[in-house]
Amino acid sequence: MSIYNPFSEFNFNDAEENIYKLLIQLSLIPRKDSKSIYNKIKATDLIELSKYSKPKVYNIIKRLEERKLIQIDNTRPMFIRPIEPAIAIENLLKSRKNELEKASESIFNEIKLLPKLGINYPFSEVPPLNFVTGLEEYHKLMRNILEGAKDEIILIMAYLLKYEEDLLRDYIQKAIKKGIKIKILYGGPPKFRIHFRKEILEPIGLIDGQTTTDIDVKAINFAPPIRMTMVDNRELIMTLIKSDVKNNRINIKEASALYSDHEELIEYTRRTYILLRPTADAQLAAGFKG
Repeated sequence: MSIYNPFSEFNFNDAEENIYKLLIQLSLIPRKDSKSIYNKIKATDLIELSKYSKPKVYNIIKRLEERKLIQIDNTRPMFIRPIEPAIAIENLLKSRKNELEKASESIFNEIKLLPKLGINYPFSEVPPLNFVTGLEEYHKLMRNILEGAKDEIILIMAYLLKYEEDLLRDYIQKAIKKGIKIKILYGGPPKFRIHFRKEILEPIGLIDGQTTTDIDVKAINFAPPIRMTMVDNRELIMTLIKSDVKNNRINIKEASALYSDHEELIEYTRRTYILLRPTADAQLAAGFKG
């Protein structure tokens, strides 16, 4: 098992790390003629006490200066003073951020310029449905499609899975801030509807029956075992709760789902939510006479 080395995150090799640490240690030795916390160190003393050659140490000193970790007095003899570590580490972070921004921009430009491949290859046909089991995999799938939403999210649900309240609140809030349309249709038993309003809707300022250009929230006649999440009319997750049937041939677990990006299936599923009737309490609140 490899040991994590934070210095490697900033591209320090072993010699650079060792010289920098030794420099800090030497500078902290109290001096009669100085009240500084980090004292100047003569370059020749650093070379003498290190296990590296003179040229190697001078090269490392130069690199440490370039990273704004030390200051050099180019006198004869040469003296080195470490920059206060909190400031030095902040300098490292800034330089790393700049490097990463440049690298990410270069990657993006390279990807944009990739040529189209003219390969005549018989790619495998993508199945209309993919089956996902397990809570961790289910949450990953939900995050992936909700993060990719651009125009619309539709949630039709009558139950929640473990740890799902935080996930849904977070992504609904993000979607609202981005101006993405949200449709939330929730059913199930009265106890669940109360829980859903209290744990999902109210903390982010939504109310039952709320209808605007971008937000539509309704309580509906809808019950387990299936619920649906649709994004941009292009991705669908049909979530299944654990079945009570003992001999369950598809082994539905605590969190299982069918994922699809099949256009016709998604369009059909999307249209069905219009046919769902409001619940009795929602009917009374809205004066429904169906």
